[in-house]
Amino acid sequence: MGLVATVTSEEEPDLDSEDENEVYAKIPKEELVESLKELLTHFEIRTNELIDLKEKYIVVIKQQESTLLDLKASEEGLRGFHFTCRTYEEKLKYLVQKLQEKCSGKTLSEHEIALKDFIYLVLTEAK
Repeated sequence: MGLVATVTSEEEPDLDSEDENEVYAKIPKEELVESLKELLTHFEIRTNELIDLKEKYIVVIKQQESTLLDLKASEEGLRGFHFTCRTYEEKLKYLVQKLQEKCSGKTLSEHEIALKDFIYLVLTEAK
């Protein structure tokens, strides 16, 4: 929508128009002014809606950034957890191997002694 304004001065008379308030449409001036007010009101409403949407978008983006940081921290934690699990798994395999070495070829009572030694060994290594 465009508005046209004309300025006339005393030095340059406007030859095309006899009346300075002449309207080039068949709509009365009051109706045009009212329509312009309505358009400006709708423009202001849409502008406010866009501002609200932009603010919501910024909030969502910040939440996504926060979530991404949380996921990265969780991933680092899981790496540490996997490393710890592997370490304990390796220790457990080592201890089972040692227990099997102590128990091989022994009688039941010797197995009990080996088991006690094994439990003692596990407890001392856990400290």
